[in-house]
Amino acid sequence: MKRIKDCTFYYILWCLYNLQGILYASGTAISQGLLAILVVWSFYIIFSNWGRLARVPYFKALGVLVAMYTIYGILSVVVHGAMVHNVPATEYFKRSYISMLPIFVSYIYTVTGKLNFETMQKWMFVFFFIGLAFFYRSKFEALDITDGDETTNNASYVIMSLIPGLLVFYKKPVYLYVGLAVCVVLVVLGMKRGAIIITAVALWMIINQLFRIMKGKYRSMLSIAVLVGIIMLANFVGNLLETSAYFNQRIQQTIDGDSSQRDIIYNSLWRVFTEQSNVFEQLFGHGAWGTRELAHAEAHQDWLQILIDNGLLGIVFFINYWIKYFKETRNIYRHNLSRLGLKLFFLMYFAKTFFSMSICSVTIFASTFIGFYLADGFASEENDYENKSVGA
Repeated sequence: MKRIKDCTFYYILWCLYNLQGILYASGTAISQGLLAILVVWSFYIIFSNWGRLARVPYFKALGVLVAMYTIYGILSVVVHGAMVHNVPATEYFKRSYISMLPIFVSYIYTVTGKLNFETMQKWMFVFFFIGLAFFYRSKFEALDITDGDETTNNASYVIMSLIPGLLVFYKKPVYLYVGLAVCVVLVVLGMKRGAIIITAVALWMIINQLFRIMKGKYRSMLSIAVLVGIIMLANFVGNLLETSAYFNQRIQQTIDGDSSQRDIIYNSLWRVFTEQSNVFEQLFGHGAWGTRELAHAEAHQDWLQILIDNGLLGIVFFINYWIKYFKETRNIYRHNLSRLGLKLFFLMYFAKTFFSMSICSVTIFASTFIGFYLADGFASEENDYENKSVGA
């Protein structure tokens, strides 16, 4: 019981931290204290189990990224002090810690039996409702700023990150299908074009895999659910086309190739690298918050952000990370659904690197399940479906 309690408490603290702005004000001593405890706790687990983690190439690559953000973040604090362009200097490595550290911990808790299939189902319910609360809080905040009836909602990516975790309900189809339906509807309502496209591909991947492993009545239920879902989604989107001027505007922007001024930022930062950087800066970057200092904005995509901040060396580390991640998705000795979960997260966060901030915006929902799937959390689950690789 003691082993389960410490794991449960860890995720309770993460949930409380992610409920800032909902249960309590953001940026207060409460959230700062929670994060301090979680960071120390996470590093304790990582260092205590590094021998086990280091046997997995993925964690070596992820550890290099954590070290990179830590070193550059500390240098930023030393050079610039507490604030950098109206942003706390510690924010640089804080974001990486929030995104990356729980992956290590989730993996260790899974391989040591503290997280299992049943507990992940319970946490998925909790994560789902926190995701919903976060989505509507973000929506109301955005509407207050725009003073309109409709707007894009960046929390669409938060909802999208819940989708791979729903795989734990594959033996409870009603929960799975309802969860997917809610996520799809909210992603569409969020009107983030990247999130909509990625979610569509993810949904196809899930349906394709489930058709391959489900048998009998479960496959029939899936066929009916897909048919009903297509009909309902068509009606839903058709209604939006008729009633939402903003939805039509977003579609037209996509057709016109409107990048929301990202192309201006990209061109500006690329010129910084090619024309305004010396050899040292090209190799090692301009340091944490380099894009803010040089272009007064973040890059809105990871590759340019890392290139300017961390240089070509950072790009090498970043490429190595994604190579190691991709190899994990091809591990044929891992359970089908564990591999599918990793593929979905790879799709979501790798695709996002090209048009948004990705590596430092991994949600606690995603990081927990990435660690769980890396540890092959489905492997010990007895089920009615095929438990062997079918070449997915």
